[in-house]
Amino acid sequence: MKLVPAQHSSSGPKGIFLGNPAGFLIKFFGRIFYHAGDTSLFSDMALMKNEGPIYCAMIPIGGHYTMGPEDAVEAVKLLEPEVVIPMHYGTFPFIEQDPRIFSNLVKKDTHSRCVIVPPGEEIEL
Repeated sequence: MKLVPAQHSSSGPKGIFLGNPAGFLIKFFGRIFYHAGDTSLFSDMALMKNEGPIYCAMIPIGGHYTMGPEDAVEAVKLLEPEVVIPMHYGTFPFIEQDPRIFSNLVKKDTHSRCVIVPPGEEIEL
């Protein structure tokens, strides 16, 4: 496992510092998984592939605090994962998104396969 950067504010109410934002590259059974954490789009995402081809990327699409669907598709273009899973959306009004819109953009603009995982459910990759 490798800790990697994420671009996100890190302050809470009254300016309290909450720590550094981060993502993770996880090598598991010969595959690389990228959990972007709460992040906006940043060009160094392209460097994640230096560890090897990314099998699965978990990307926030909520907007407001993180990437929205359009920037998330740009992240998918930089990362070139085989599978992408949208995350960090729909838990409160500021980050309401329809993951099907993201999925359609991924299908149209990339070679990645989007898998939408409903809250509380599991998938096997």
